Amino acid sequence: GVVSRVEPQQYTHGASSLLAIQIDAAINPGNSGGPAMLDHKVVGVAFQSLEGAENIGFIIPVPIIQHFLEDVRRNNGAYDGFPFLGINCQGLDNAQLRRYYGMKENETGVLISKIRPLTDSEKQLKTFDVILTLDGQKVGNDGTVPFRNRERITFDYVLSQKYNGDSVELGILRDGKRLTVHVTAAPLKQLVPIQMYDMLPRYKIYAGLVFVPLTQPFLHEYGDEWYSQSPRKLCDRALYWEAKEEGQELVILSQVLQDSVNQGF
Repeated sequence: GVVSRVEPQQYTHGASSLLAIQIDAAINPGNSGGPAMLDHKVVGVAFQSLEGAENIGFIIPVPIIQHFLEDVRRNNGAYDGFPFLGINCQGLDNAQLRRYYGMKENETGVLISKIRPLTDSEKQLKTFDVILTLDGQKVGNDGTVPFRNRERITFDYVLSQKYNGDSVELGILRDGKRLTVHVTAAPLKQLVPIQMYDMLPRYKIYAGLVFVPLTQPFLHEYGDEWYSQSPRKLCDRALYWEAKEEGQELVILSQVLQDSVNQGF
């Protein structure tokens, strides 16, 4: 296939937005996971297609593969995953908004609108801080940084090159003062796990009542449209709730095994 674009895409299996290569070739169930070749060299791994479109597929590029292999090497066979800062940002394309936060005419950046709990960002950053630079690179008003020849890419790409525990240098504007802070990047802790690969399901049976941690794979049992077919309260917690304490999780009653001890439940 011919490469049509290189940019971050939502990875189906990891629920993360990482660098991907879009090609005009069909990737069907059964042939994903195979190598993508160029001049007899592996340049990526075929892994997903664009839903609702024909002959549009995506391959995992070499930098992402190398990151995975290095992560496993550093952890003696274990895998941490890609780290994040745990923040939500708003673009600052509006000139009035930039002036309100005290930015100079030649300054660009993004506004921190939300900080997730249990992250180092919660300690080092504040809501309404303006991120001006990331590891020395100027951040655009649309949240992009320079990439290849005259191209730009979302600053998440810089974070995707980090490993768990790496430090990220941020130049920020806070209350009219320009500061430099260092934030430790780490994989996000999900209150409701998005995936459970290579893990046995956990459960607790008491008096015939079966309790399990709430996970998105559990909700997937409601079908492809699980976000509209699963119980609304469970779906809402899976998509929007966040862990506020270390080790916190949601436990639900998934099944009642018939027995005289729980008759009437």
